[in-house]
Formats: sequence, structure tokens, C-alpha cells
Amino acid sequence: MKTKVIIVLATMLAAGCSTTGSLNGTLTKYDAFYFDDADPMTGPLQKEISYTLAHYGLQTISATNRHDVLRCRVETDMGSVWNYSVKVVFFDDEKSVISVQASNNGWGTAIANGAAVNNLYSRTVQQLEAELEKGGLHKHRLTE
Repeated sequence: MKTKVIIVLATMLAAGCSTTGSLNGTLTKYDAFYFDDADPMTGPLQKEISYTLAHYGLQTISATNRHDVLRCRVETDMGSVWNYSVKVVFFDDEKSVISVQASNNGWGTAIANGAAVNNLYSRTVQQLEAELEKGGLHKHRLTE
């Protein structure tokens, strides 16, 4: 019985989640990025983004005016206990270079909110990785 409940919850979490992404240009000229907002709500996602982008050769730095650095904005919207969405946009000046959006709507978000948010963050990062690959960046192993 416990297994059936877990399977049903996992299905509900995955069924309500959708992701989209877009890429405008190539990413090979960039070697770093920074977050333009330190929203405590998005802290765990920002850590995951930093870790993921490090695998693609993009380091996290402090805010700067350099033109070879992307600015990252992470936005969350919890419309209600049923709806939660995340949008991650990387800018070069004011031009959007990469945009990734994920949303999780439905019962899964309300019943198991923590798991739904973790699933949403994971899907956001997966979509971001797909856009990075399209932009000419390739994942590599980090050396300590």
C-alpha cells in the first residue's frame, strides 16, 4: 500500500510539470555570470545553477559591467498552493540570451510541496543544460 501511495504521488508531481526554453545566439564567448538578485526563496536553485554552469565552464562572480559576463535573474511565482513556476533568464546587457521556464500545477504541488519544488528545480536545471548544449557549451568534469 505504501508503495502505491508513493507511485501515485510521484506521478502527480511529474504530470503537472512543464518546461520550456529558448536560446538567442551562441554562448561560447561567455566565461562567467552573476545573479542580479539574492532572493532567499531562490537560494537553493541559485546554488544548483552555479554548480551546473561550472560544469560548462561558466564561473559565478560578483556583479560586474564586463561584456563577456552574463547576468542571471531567477524569478519564482507561487500563485497559490496549486501553482508554482520558476523562470531563469540570462542577459547580455538587456538582451535575453537564455530563458528557461518551468511550472508545476496541480495536486502534486499542494500535497507534497517540498518534493514538487525540488522536482521543479531539477527540471529547470535539466532544461537549462539543454539550452547550454544548443548554445555550443559542453559539459565537462570539474577538477577539485
